[in-house]
Amino acid sequence: IALKKLPASDSDAEHGSLFFNPGGPGVSGIRTLETLATALPKELRASYDVVGFDPRGIGQSTPITCWTDEDIHQVLTDAQNGKLSDLASIDTASSTYVSAQEKINLGAADAAACTQYSEVPELLDHVGTRNVARDLDVLRATNGNTKLNYLGTSYGTYIGAIYADLFPGRVGRAVLDGAMDPSRHWADGEAETTAFKEGVLRQYVEHCQAQGSCPLSGSTDEAIAQLTAFVDGLDQAPLTAPGSNVTVNAQEATTIIRDYAIEKPDWEELTAMLTPAMTNHDGALMVKAKQSALAPQLPTTAEQAVSRANNLFMAAAVICNDYPDTAETVANWDAQSAAEKKASPFFGGTSNGLEAYCRGWRHRAQTPPRETHAEGSNPILVVGLTGDDRTLYPWAQSLTDQLDNGHLLTVEGPGHITFGRNACATAAMTDFLVNGTVPAEGTTCAAEPRPAAAGGTEN
Repeated sequence: IALKKLPASDSDAEHGSLFFNPGGPGVSGIRTLETLATALPKELRASYDVVGFDPRGIGQSTPITCWTDEDIHQVLTDAQNGKLSDLASIDTASSTYVSAQEKINLGAADAAACTQYSEVPELLDHVGTRNVARDLDVLRATNGNTKLNYLGTSYGTYIGAIYADLFPGRVGRAVLDGAMDPSRHWADGEAETTAFKEGVLRQYVEHCQAQGSCPLSGSTDEAIAQLTAFVDGLDQAPLTAPGSNVTVNAQEATTIIRDYAIEKPDWEELTAMLTPAMTNHDGALMVKAKQSALAPQLPTTAEQAVSRANNLFMAAAVICNDYPDTAETVANWDAQSAAEKKASPFFGGTSNGLEAYCRGWRHRAQTPPRETHAEGSNPILVVGLTGDDRTLYPWAQSLTDQLDNGHLLTVEGPGHITFGRNACATAAMTDFLVNGTVPAEGTTCAAEPRPAAAGGTEN
């Protein structure tokens, strides 16, 4: 297990080590720490050695490898031509409305590649969060800490919650920002986030129609149907822009609409993109939005291409390791998808996609989701955003209720993860980590202005 330590700025590290995990799953804590270093509050930097680590299978730890050098070369060639090619099929399985059997086949193919090319293929059965939590306890001890001080964001909150449940007496000061709910199965969580996103889209449509310059007409249901039909048609006739060979297909348009609809400051820009696209099939603004979101993701070196591939394959490996098979039949999955597509026409139909993919992957968990209590632990601070479309606010409420000593900090507004992004929340988390100050029950941080056109910036 690889780790990197950022020594305390005062060389004292009064509180020892603060372990950090950015989530993903599949994201390197070491790489993230390198970019996080300059953004940490001064009080935090002075109080702790901040430690980032790469969980099993990720980055500089013994990695899972699922590709050849030729595959990486092709990814780089595509990137030079402005195309982002992903070797793993996890995003396709979790976002494309195709049959469950097709998604099972995708999972099987990805797992076979990992088995073939990994130096230690047996690792595929041992990369789940419970194993990572046990590794974290070893890292705590070997770094000379009697207690684990921890900052976890997004899926990193799952690691923190499981650690607290396994080792409640070793919890120091722990912050879980953008909280997962360990009692929920992944497929159930996906269904909930789908319904949430559809609800936000409906709010956007109602706002759009009230402005008088909206390309969507009729009732909200009729407008959603128009938008869905428009996007579905983009696989046959992608959007284009004058002077550019970049196109926007159905999945890319869905991503753009999701990212801009989720935050109200972006609504006017979304309408500005949709109006020419839907009325004249003019994709200039949507192509620009795609390029803006795509540019930071395009790898320019083999190291970057390998890192992205590792992240995606490890996301699949961890999720499949963390959640047992639900034992649904393929026919039931397809029926569920059809029902969800009817209830949520724009975003629906894909919530069980990763569960089907994981059946093909086969390296599965045996422990079902269950409540996390961490009886007897020190206070644990859980942070939830009311408009989070990735880790929903009710999940933070649920985790807080489950924990024996959980305390909820509510942050209003959209987004995902508040540390470093909301001054009020960051100050409260820092005060807790540095001074042990637990926010008063019911503490709420107001939403803070964010730049317009922020779509696609969250991880």
